[in-house]
Amino acid sequence: MRNFSNLSKTSIIAIILFISCSEVFAPPAQFNQAQTPRRTQTPQEKRQQLETEAPAAMTTVDTSYKQIAAYVNSGQSPSAADIKTFLKTVATSRKYLPLRTIGEIQKSNYHLFSAWVY
Repeated sequence: MRNFSNLSKTSIIAIILFISCSEVFAPPAQFNQAQTPRRTQTPQEKRQQLETEAPAAMTTVDTSYKQIAAYVNSGQSPSAADIKTFLKTVATSRKYLPLRTIGEIQKSNYHLFSAWVY
C-alpha cells in the first residue's frame, strides 16, 4: 500500500514537471501582422495631438456653457438628454485643461460649466 502511495505521488510530480518543462521550453508563438502591438505615441506626439484637438473641444465647452447658462437664466431645467450631452462634454474636455494653449477664460468657462452640470 505504501509503495502504491509513493508511486502515485512520484508519477504526479513527474507529470507536473513534464508539463511545466514543455511549456517553458516551447518555441515562441509566431506573430502575424494582425497580432503585432500598435506603436504607442511619445509624450510629445500626444501633447501635439491634444493641442490640435483642444480648440474644437473648448468651442464645444463654450457653446454648451452658453446653453446651460440660458437654461439657468430662464429658470428652466435642461432635459435629461441635454444633461447627458453636457456630462459627456465635461468628461471628454477635461484632458485639455493642463495645456498652456488654453486660455484662462476658457478654463474658467469649463469649471463653471462643470459646476452647473454636476
